[in-house]
Amino acid sequence: MNERNDIPENKTEETGKKRKVNWNKKYTTIAVYALFVILFAVVCVFFFLNNHDFGKYASGFISVFNPIFYGMLFAYLMNRLMKKVEIYVFGFLERPGKRRLQRTLSVLVTIITVVLVFCLFIWILIPQVMEGYKDLEGKMKFYIGSVQTWLESLDDNAGEFAEYIASAVRYINNFIDKAYELIRNVIPQIAGAAKNIVVTVKDMILGFVFAIYFLFAKERLSAQTNKTLRALCTDGSYGSIRKVTGLVDEKFGGFLTGKILDSLFVGIICFAGCWAIGVPYYPLISIIVGACNLVPVFGPIVGIALSSFIVFIASMDVSLMFWYLLFVVLLHIFDAHFVSSKLVGEKTGLPAMWIFVSIIIMAGFFGLPGMIIAVPTFDVIRELLKEKTESKLEKKGASPDTLDYYGSEDGVALFEEQKEASEKSRIRDRDITLYVKKLFSKKKK
Repeated sequence: MNERNDIPENKTEETGKKRKVNWNKKYTTIAVYALFVILFAVVCVFFFLNNHDFGKYASGFISVFNPIFYGMLFAYLMNRLMKKVEIYVFGFLERPGKRRLQRTLSVLVTIITVVLVFCLFIWILIPQVMEGYKDLEGKMKFYIGSVQTWLESLDDNAGEFAEYIASAVRYINNFIDKAYELIRNVIPQIAGAAKNIVVTVKDMILGFVFAIYFLFAKERLSAQTNKTLRALCTDGSYGSIRKVTGLVDEKFGGFLTGKILDSLFVGIICFAGCWAIGVPYYPLISIIVGACNLVPVFGPIVGIALSSFIVFIASMDVSLMFWYLLFVVLLHIFDAHFVSSKLVGEKTGLPAMWIFVSIIIMAGFFGLPGMIIAVPTFDVIRELLKEKTESKLEKKGASPDTLDYYGSEDGVALFEEQKEASEKSRIRDRDITLYVKKLFSKKKK
């Protein structure tokens, strides 16, 4: 016992003079991380307290990367067109030794197509907007003057109602003056934002250059990204990330591509129809209708209202506006049942209520861009929630079928009837589409 007790005493005496700290690697690492987190928090608090324009600085920092963001967006949208060109136009080059040529030609054709469409759009839009604005401003002056003259004539001949009419005239004149001032100030405000437009155009041009590189090297960039994720993430996290990104690509790619094609269809048919019935400024009208069609639910309504107002102001012909209104409403009905349902409807399984809610929420947070991407965003969220919910229920041994959670038989019966009606509508639309195809095929023969 004494010998055993003497050993630590001697060791203590020997090592007491030159004692070393026994660093634990695990806890040292934690302490260093904690120190860095505290320092970072202090810097952030100091920055927030002394810089009230943090949003401005953050926006300026993010704007540096705008060309890259634009490049990624353009490449993502053009990638689907490029794949179609690779398969259907240059598919004969898909053999060893010719794949580089196939990719080069496909990218070249895709870029030329996009640039031509964009230039055609600008060539039609800019002159029509300027001409339409000048004509609209001139006609608004005339209409306002006519209304004011008529109101003044009422004021002179009103007799005992002169006081009431004079008050109404003042209110109406004030409203008309403010409305005219608002319309007249639109162009100067646009001119004042010219600097931002120039910067945006510059970023978009650089982004287009980045997009060309991304299209050429998309497989290598994808492989490098997967390699980095595989190295940094656990097996489970890596699989989840790959699964979610695949779902996002499926929903966003299918929806956005289908919506763009659908809007092009609506714009082209509107262009031809407006030209046929003699609508003034038909290129501008068709662009407004096609662009508004990009926004689900609310977009077509806004497009119809705005374009109808322009048609009425430009022509002052109620009958022409009526025929235009009838044409564009029928066009949207046809598009919703036969074109959009094929291009967009099958890409998303989002119910009507979710579509409405998603547009309202995303519009509140992100404005117009949020309205465009609202449906695929909420479709991804719905799919992930559905999968997670059903997985949890299966682990608990509960049924994942929604019908089992209805509180009454009436609810189940109503759901079944709605489902049956939806299926009948889908079959009817499909039969009508097949019938139209048969008619066209007979005419060709």
